[in-house]
Amino acid sequence: DQMLSMVVNSIRNDLTNSSSNNDAAQSLALCSIANVSGLELAQALHVEVQQTLVSKDTTPCVRKKAALCLLRLVRTSPDLVA
Repeated sequence: DQMLSMVVNSIRNDLTNSSSNNDAAQSLALCSIANVSGLELAQALHVEVQQTLVSKDTTPCVRKKAALCLLRLVRTSPDLVA
């Protein structure tokens, strides 16, 4: 349980810390969320994925990754994302 919270916090930091030229870290965080199947991970981070998708500071490449990640989350657990 402690390991999962450390993973979630690490991914959340990579996703939300939108400093300059952080596209690679944000893209890898989104790919991790989409490809690591776990309901706990999806529940913990789906709000950050949605915020990344609609943020005006997000680059088009990261926005595309966020859209694909959100699609994967909706397909795996449709009631999670509203």
